[in-house]
Amino acid sequence: MANWEPSFAINAGISLLTLREDDEDAVRVEVASASGKKRALYDIFLLLCDRIPGFSDTDDWDSVQYRTDRYQLEKGMCAAQTEDNHTLKTELPKWKSCNWDPPLNPDTKHNRGLAHPQCAMLLAPISVVWENDEARNRFLTNYEPPMTAKQLWPAFMYEDGKGNVNNLKKGLLRSQIMIRAARAILFPPSVANAEDGPDHQSNRKTKADTYGMSGVTPGFLAYVAVGLRFALSSEKSFNNRGGIFDYERFYNDIVTYLNDATCKTETSDLITWWNG
Repeated sequence: MANWEPSFAINAGISLLTLREDDEDAVRVEVASASGKKRALYDIFLLLCDRIPGFSDTDDWDSVQYRTDRYQLEKGMCAAQTEDNHTLKTELPKWKSCNWDPPLNPDTKHNRGLAHPQCAMLLAPISVVWENDEARNRFLTNYEPPMTAKQLWPAFMYEDGKGNVNNLKKGLLRSQIMIRAARAILFPPSVANAEDGPDHQSNRKTKADTYGMSGVTPGFLAYVAVGLRFALSSEKSFNNRGGIFDYERFYNDIVTYLNDATCKTETSDLITWWNG
């Protein structure tokens, strides 16, 4: 979703494939130590390898770079995102810890978004004090503040669904529902929906294995937030920029924050927490 050039993703991927020929551990070390931008290119390449049959097996990368334009690569990314959005849509109602009341229907989204009290609460900017009837009704009926408010993250991104407008970093991206969403994207349902956490001894190959992910990255956290936000909404079709909510800006804002050198202490702690 961020701006990137196809040739950069391919070149980054070729270097990973070369490393893998010699040492699988070297790949994990390289991905873990790469810069945020380079890691994002690795994520894109590994995702394309998973979604496009034979993509990583070619011997003629010069030809691939010539033939594979931005449209083709974005098509592969779009297919992956469509699958993950469907997964989150159908798995969200099954998360017992959320105690959805009324229950969510896995087959439709008509009772999500502002039509569902819990979804609405999680989608609301953190400035909305949900326990305050006046503030809650103003948000639900007058859309104040709007869900597109640039400076305020939605509640679902925060630990216990509560953010502090005076300390936006506190609890950010540490919510249990974010953890659930990340599991749903990376692991099969039997593992992702386990109440005691993923069973890493499972013999089933996970997307984390497929993508060669040795840990959570800023790009992945932003991707999870985008998918979860869409799953909670009543929007029927996903649109990066042309819909009610600007998902592309949302993604880029999260990645920009997580890669901001001035926030390095907090973001390093966050990534360590996710990978702990």
